[in-house]
Amino acid sequence: MSSIERLYIKNVVMTGVSIIIGVPIILLIIFVIYTFVWRDGERMNNELVQISNQISGSFEKEVGDMLYTLNQMDARLDTTKLDLPNAVDTLADSTYRYYNHAFWVKRNGRPELVKTTLSFSSSNISLRERTYVKKVLKDSLWTFRYDTITYDCFLESIISWSDFSKETAISMPSRLENRGYPIAAITSQMGSVMHPILPPGYGFAVINPSGEVQYHSEKDRILQENFLEESNEPARLIAAVHSRVDDFAHIRYRNVNHQAYIKPINSLPLYLVVFYNKEYRNAKIQGVISISIILLLVSFGMASLMMLILYILQQKRSKLKIKSFLFHWIKPCKEKSAEYLSLAVLFIIVTILMSVLILFQESWGIRKYDILFLFVITTAYLFIVAYSWLSVGKQNKGFHTWERNR
Repeated sequence: MSSIERLYIKNVVMTGVSIIIGVPIILLIIFVIYTFVWRDGERMNNELVQISNQISGSFEKEVGDMLYTLNQMDARLDTTKLDLPNAVDTLADSTYRYYNHAFWVKRNGRPELVKTTLSFSSSNISLRERTYVKKVLKDSLWTFRYDTITYDCFLESIISWSDFSKETAISMPSRLENRGYPIAAITSQMGSVMHPILPPGYGFAVINPSGEVQYHSEKDRILQENFLEESNEPARLIAAVHSRVDDFAHIRYRNVNHQAYIKPINSLPLYLVVFYNKEYRNAKIQGVISISIILLLVSFGMASLMMLILYILQQKRSKLKIKSFLFHWIKPCKEKSAEYLSLAVLFIIVTILMSVLILFQESWGIRKYDILFLFVITTAYLFIVAYSWLSVGKQNKGFHTWERNR
């Protein structure tokens, strides 16, 4: 073999460094692409659909319960023999108990018959300008189907004129029209869309066909923005709205990249948009990369420490400049079976002891930094022990061979 083809020690060392650093970096890149680009996109879409189904299902059920409660109250008042103001007070608890007001409105907009669960009544406020009142008077209602019952009704997200709280008002034609009350209505702070519990990074908005936000995961945005205008990719969302189909879209909402899923709400001209803030995914990626780099540096530091220890141990007090390969003792040798077995037992015992310390560190009051320091010291000690047990025979053999050749 010529000097050009010869394998130098520095080549072996650089190969080791490449294996220690290069392989983990390649594996980290593959892991990030597979987990956060390929698999995470599929997982994100599945979670968007799941959250959307949960919100829309809860919303439709709550609307159905409100309408059923209002219809039952209206039927009881229609058949009562008492004066209507007294009959309202005798209405028993109903299926839906989370309403604020149930009331019957005259044509002049005055809600003179009011059943409330609050400590005050708003019967002195005219509701003639409310859309949900106008729609009943103009017979321009939605058809809502829930279970086996169909209702002619209208739903509106409102801000209360009495206490400025955000509520939902649902109106329907009343059986008391011939007694001067053509409109029955009920209001509530619907928990399904006003007090939702969502995973971190997720949000939602219920919009009408023009994009105006009726409900939002951030209550301050209810009735305060147009979702389609706030998104920089409205064309795909508008197409889904006009076609009343569900669809996924990459949008930039409030100057942040989001993955969104839009679907129509059954029996109502409303649309639910559930979105995920991709900054949360980026934060996960940064966390994984940061921890991996720290562990990689620790691994490289440990390897460097072992190299230094090995270099010091193999220094000979001799004026002869003889180059020796640092890792000759790693080569498997059948004559060292007893040493291998002893080292395996020692490593198992140390591993068990370290695992016990890690598991009970909090109950025993051991700090994490102490565990890390102990790990470094133990690793260095085991390396020295392994070197001292495995290198003696090889060194002696080499020494005697050199003596003979001399």
